[in-house]
Amino acid sequence: MKGAVKPITIGHCLSIEPVIVDAAKWIYQVHGYGPVQDIAAVYDFAQALAAPIATVGTYNELAALTLKPGEWAKCNALGMFRLGGASDKKITADVQGGIFYGQYPDTVADIVPALLRKAEFSASEIGSFAALANKGWSFYSKEPVDVGTVCRKAVLDAGGYLISDNQGVWQVGNAFAPKAAKPLLADGSAEPSVGAILERNVADPLWQVEVGYNPCWGVHSASDISPKLLELAGSIAEQDAALELVRETADLAKATAEAAEIEIDNMGADGILDRSEKIDNQRLLEEAAAERSTIASKIGIYNAATEWNAYVAAHEALKAYLAPLLADITVNSPIDRAAFKSRWATYREKHQAVWNAMAGDARTVSTWAGTSGAGKPQDNATVGAKAGLNLLDQNGAAIVTLEDGATKGAPVGTDVGGKPVIDVISDLGKIAPIEVAQVEAGRAILNAQLLAEQRRQRYEDITHVSGLPLGPVVARIDQERVQGDKAITDTVSLIGQKRADGQAFILNGSTVEIEPGKSLVSRLSELSSLTTADVSSAVSARISSYDEVLTSRTGAIARQVDGLEAKIIAPGGPIAAAINSYDRTTVDPADPTTKTVAESVRTLRSTVGGQSSEIAFILRALNGNEATAQLVLTANGKVSGLRLQGSTRSIAFDVKKFSIEDPDTGKSYFVADANDGGKVKMYDVEVDRIKAGSVDSPSLAIAATSRSSFATLSSDVACPYNTTADVISFVFDKVDADSVLKVQMFAQADHADDLIFTGEIVVDGNVAQTARVRMPFDNSNSRGSVPITPFAFVSGIAPGSHTVTFRLRSLDTEGPTYVRAGSTLEVTELRRAAAAVVQTNTVVNGSGGGGGGGEVLE
Repeated sequence: MKGAVKPITIGHCLSIEPVIVDAAKWIYQVHGYGPVQDIAAVYDFAQALAAPIATVGTYNELAALTLKPGEWAKCNALGMFRLGGASDKKITADVQGGIFYGQYPDTVADIVPALLRKAEFSASEIGSFAALANKGWSFYSKEPVDVGTVCRKAVLDAGGYLISDNQGVWQVGNAFAPKAAKPLLADGSAEPSVGAILERNVADPLWQVEVGYNPCWGVHSASDISPKLLELAGSIAEQDAALELVRETADLAKATAEAAEIEIDNMGADGILDRSEKIDNQRLLEEAAAERSTIASKIGIYNAATEWNAYVAAHEALKAYLAPLLADITVNSPIDRAAFKSRWATYREKHQAVWNAMAGDARTVSTWAGTSGAGKPQDNATVGAKAGLNLLDQNGAAIVTLEDGATKGAPVGTDVGGKPVIDVISDLGKIAPIEVAQVEAGRAILNAQLLAEQRRQRYEDITHVSGLPLGPVVARIDQERVQGDKAITDTVSLIGQKRADGQAFILNGSTVEIEPGKSLVSRLSELSSLTTADVSSAVSARISSYDEVLTSRTGAIARQVDGLEAKIIAPGGPIAAAINSYDRTTVDPADPTTKTVAESVRTLRSTVGGQSSEIAFILRALNGNEATAQLVLTANGKVSGLRLQGSTRSIAFDVKKFSIEDPDTGKSYFVADANDGGKVKMYDVEVDRIKAGSVDSPSLAIAATSRSSFATLSSDVACPYNTTADVISFVFDKVDADSVLKVQMFAQADHADDLIFTGEIVVDGNVAQTARVRMPFDNSNSRGSVPITPFAFVSGIAPGSHTVTFRLRSLDTEGPTYVRAGSTLEVTELRRAAAAVVQTNTVVNGSGGGGGGGEVLE
C-alpha cells in the first residue's frame, strides 16, 4: 500500500467497501489506524458469507491460513480480513470500527472527543459532549479527510453544533434541546435586546434538507447483486398476491398457479430468453389461447364481465409483448426480466380472477325458470311439504342429497358410489333442482386439475437431468466450476497479480522462469508527447522507466533505468535537456572479480546546437572491500571532476584550477592551477607546517622554511672586570622536533682601553657557543670599540619553550666592558631544510676586531 491512503472506520459502519492490500492472498483492510471492535459480516455479490472460520492476531497468521473458496477469516487487531478465493464481484463488510485510546466509540459524544485527541488537543481543551451522548454515528473513508470536517459533520448529523469557547475549549450543544421560549420585544425591555421586529411573508417550503442518518456506505447497483437475491426480492410481492388468491380457490387451482409460476420464474433469469425458453413460451401461449376459448364459451352465464375484460386485456398485452421475442425462435434474445415477469404475472392474476369469479357466481346464477326438460317438477311442488319428506325419483325411490364437499380434494379418476365423478355430476344434472351452472363449475374445476397435472409433469421434465433433481446437478456443476476457477487462480497467482489501480499486470519474479532455474521479470513504462511544427522542426518530451529482475540458481541481477528528456529539433541544431539514472545490483558468488556490485549513475545533460554539457555522478560498491564515488563534469569537451577511492583512502581532482570559497563572505580564493608541464602552482597559501622530501630552493622565498624571534637591549649593560653578566635573555617556542635553532648575537662592545672578553650563547643553561675577543691597543685609554656577531646552531632539543641567553665576561683590568643599547639577540628555527650536519668554528681576530663565527655545511 505504499503511497496509498489507509481506510478509516469509525462507529458501526454498514456495507463498507474495503481496500485490498494483498491481491495475491485476497487480504482486505477496513481500518488502518489500529484495531477494530469487530468485523461483523462480509458480503460477496451482496450475499452474506458464513461465519469466519478463524480470528487471528497478526498479519502473518492471517496470510498463513488455508482457506477454501467461500470461507473467510479476520484479524481485528489490524482491521483486516481474508477471503478464501478471488472474486470479481463487489466485496463489502459490516464493521464495528476503530478502537481509540482503549475504547470503541460509537456515539457522537465518544467519537468527536477521540478525534480531537488524535488532532493533539489536550484534555483541558475538550469540554463536555454529554448533550449528544445517545446519538449513534458512523464514518468511513478511503480518502484523506480533515479532522475538523469529520467532527463538524458528526455533530451536525446528530442535530447539534460544535464551537470553541473563549477559553479555547471545544463544546457541543443540542440544537433541538427543549428551551423555554422568550419574547422578542421591540421596545428593548427584555433580553435579547431587539431593535425592531419585521414580519415578512412566509418563504416557499424548503426544497433541499440535509438529514443525519446511519448510512449504508457501499451502495449496490443491480449488477452488484446476485440474480438469486433479485429474483427473491422481485417475486415477493407476486408470491404474496398469488398466495391470497390460492387460499380463496380450490386446491386444484392452487396447484395450477404454482406450477405455472415456477416455470415462468425460471425463464430469463440471466436476462436472456434463450431458444428453448422461447419454445416453452410459445407452448404456454397456445395453451392460454385454448383456455380462453373455453372460458369464452361459458362466460355468458356468469356475472363476471369485469374479470373477463381484465383477463382478455392481460392476455392481449402478453401476446403483444411476446410477439417480437418469438418471431425468431432460432436465436437468443435479451429481455427486461422485470417486464417479462410482470406481463406473465398480470396474465396469471387475471386468469385466476376470472375462474374465481365464475366459481363464486355459480351458486347464484341458477333460476327455476331457466330449468327445463323431461321430469321437471311442477312449480312449488314441495312448498308446504312436511319436514323429512323424501323426494322420489321416477322409479319411486327416495333421493339422498350429497353432503357439502364430499369430493373435495379427490384426485382425478376418484369414484363416487362406484361411478366416476364426472358421471355422477352428469347424472346430477338430470335431477332437479341441480342446475346446469353448478355442473359447469364442477367441470371447470376438473379441467383445471387436469391442466395442473400436465404442468406438474412438464415442471418435472425441466427440473430433472437424467432422472436426477436439477438442484444437486447444478450444485455439482457449480462445485466443479469453483474447483476449476481455483486451479486457474492458483496458476495465475504463480505468474503474478494485477496492479492496485487495475491498469497493469505485475509478474512474480520468484515464480516465473524464462528457462529452468532462471527467472526474468521486466517492466517498461513510458509517457511521451510530440508536437510537429513543420518538416524541419519538432518539440518532444518523454518520461521512461525500465525495471528488470533476473534470477538464476547461481546469482541475481536487478536493474532500474529512468529517463526524462525534452527536445526541440530546429534547423540550427537540436536543443535538448535530459536527466538519466541507472541503478544496478548484482550478486554472483561464482564470479571471481565481481561477486557483489551495487552501482548508481546519475547524468544531467544539456545540448544547444553543436555544444553540450554534462554532469555525471557515479557511485560504486564492490565485493565489500571497495567503494568509489566519482563526479565528472564535461563542458563542450572540457572535462573536470573528482574521484574518491575507499580502499586507498584517496581523493583525486581532475581540474586545471583549484580555489576555495568562503561560505560566510562568498569570496573565492584562488589556490592553485595545473600547467601543461605537469606541475601545480599555488598562490597565497598559508601553511603551518609542510613536510616535504625535497624543496627546490629557487622556488622558495627568502627564509621560507624558517621562523625567527629576537630581543633588543633598551639600555647599556656594564660588565666589570672578571665578572660574568647575562646581557640579554628571552624565551623561544620551538615547534618541530627535527628542526635546528640558529642563535646569533648582534652586539656593540666598548671599553675604555683594550677589548678583552668572552661571549657565550646559552640555551636552557647549556653553553652552545663561546666567542673570545682579545684586542689590546698600544696606547692607554685607547677606547676600544667593536661590533661582534657570534652565533650557534643548536640541534636535538625537543619542541616547546626554551630560554636563550647571551653572556659576557670582561677580562680587561682597566674597567668594565660595555654592551651598548640596541644590541639584538635573534633566534631562528630552521625547519626541515636545516636538518643537515652542522659544523661550527670559532674565529678569533686579534688585530682587527674579533668575533665568533661558524658556517653550515650541507
